[in-house]
Amino acid sequence: MVASRFVSKFNTFLPYFNFVVAGGALVFQTTVLYPWHIELERDFMQFKTDQHNRMEHRSNQNGKKFAHIEHTLSNIAHKDSVIHHHIVRPHASRAAAGPSFASAR
Repeated sequence: MVASRFVSKFNTFLPYFNFVVAGGALVFQTTVLYPWHIELERDFMQFKTDQHNRMEHRSNQNGKKFAHIEHTLSNIAHKDSVIHHHIVRPHASRAAAGPSFASAR
């Protein structure tokens, strides 16, 4: 009998209790979570802007480094072609002159 009276009172007050809990959750969401969400959104947008600026700066730095590397490599290639031209040219003129005694044997 005591159990049935408890169940009856529980079933009577359950909707009121549910309303109080749901109302408290709504108040918490509107007074705490929503303003915090706005603050987080603002901070995220600032972070995104900062990251974009950093990536752009880094890209410019890398571009300058690559340009320097390309310039250095082109200088090396030019020097190599000049050296190769001076080394190969005499050998080519010897071959045009005819066979040597060493190769006739």
